Amino acid sequence: MFQEAFAALKIAAEKFLSISKSRILLLKLQLLHERALHRGHLKFAQQVCDELGVLASSVNGVDMELKTEASLRKARIACRKSVQ
Repeated sequence: MFQEAFAALKIAAEKFLSISKSRILLLKLQLLHERALHRGHLKFAQQVCDELGVLASSVNGVDMELKTEASLRKARIACRKSVQ
């Protein structure tokens, strides 16, 4: 499932050049986070969340929606850690 999603993302990046690189990076980070959680790689999931947070605090200003998403993803990691 994740391989197909990454392949589709790569095709979209090549086909739709108007999509900003930061948007493609955001989608890639979201996929990486989901895959890491699915596989139980919580440390890597946390690293990806940190990258999402950095992306949210870009030079153009803070993207509050993205910042909220990063916080929710961190909460999901904390829940997984407490279950283990």
